[in-house]
Amino acid sequence: SKEPIEVKEYFCELCEYVAHDKGTLANHRSFKHEGIMHECSICGVKYSRPSLVYRHMRKKHPEVSFSTSICGRKRGEKNAIINEVSQAVALNAIAADVPDS
Repeated sequence: SKEPIEVKEYFCELCEYVAHDKGTLANHRSFKHEGIMHECSICGVKYSRPSLVYRHMRKKHPEVSFSTSICGRKRGEKNAIINEVSQAVALNAIAADVPDS
């Protein structure tokens, strides 16, 4: 038989909020207790997470084209953009560690 899965709980030290992962707790803290907001650059509506701004922009401003300066990929290719930026950051870090000859 399978052993039960242990569910971790992360408690906010400022209120009674309980999260099941550290990232969710961090989002809660930044939004509820630190007042950090992410704003739509088109209409100014504010959200607690960047992903919510991204979703808002796809739904409310579909005519706006988003692209990265690295590859020019469009907004609809979110995962490809994230992967490319991550790879570029990693390559820059590797290049910074290579001594000049």
